[in-house]
Amino acid sequence: MWAYIKGLLEQNMSNYMNDESAVLQLPDDDVLTSQFTTRKWSMTSKGKILLESKKDMKNAVSSHQIELTRMF
Repeated sequence: MWAYIKGLLEQNMSNYMNDESAVLQLPDDDVLTSQFTTRKWSMTSKGKILLESKKDMKNAVSSHQIELTRMF
């Protein structure tokens, strides 16, 4: 499946360069866009920024893989 998506992404880039329409588009969903573009963070007691760990980010992305799979 990921090889198929990679091919679609490459085709999208080619189409973009040739001013053609995309073959793969994510739904216009504000919640999904927010989740894919926002990294969670917080402040420590010493005033430093603490970013979401890679493990937590991967878990969040893997929970959306099922939703993306349903689109194909």
